[in-house]
Amino acid sequence: MGIDSIKIDKMFIDTIGTNDLKRGVLDAIIAFGMESGLEMIVEGVETAEQVEYLKKRGIFLLQGYYFARPMPVEQLKTVKSDEVP
Repeated sequence: MGIDSIKIDKMFIDTIGTNDLKRGVLDAIIAFGMESGLEMIVEGVETAEQVEYLKKRGIFLLQGYYFARPMPVEQLKTVKSDEVP
């Protein structure tokens, strides 16, 4: 089918650290992605707990408010890599 990556929605990331039943879906998505050799991109990361949970599962392409709020391109160009958590 030509699929080489999947993007995991914030609604699943929000279940990390909770007893929400959708966390089982998140774990299944991660297992499927790993088993299939897919690149996984996660959106909506807001806490250090979420970052650690995902890193422990081998996911390193993360985006969200934990790293930075939306900003104009000109401001983004001035951000140094060591300023990002």
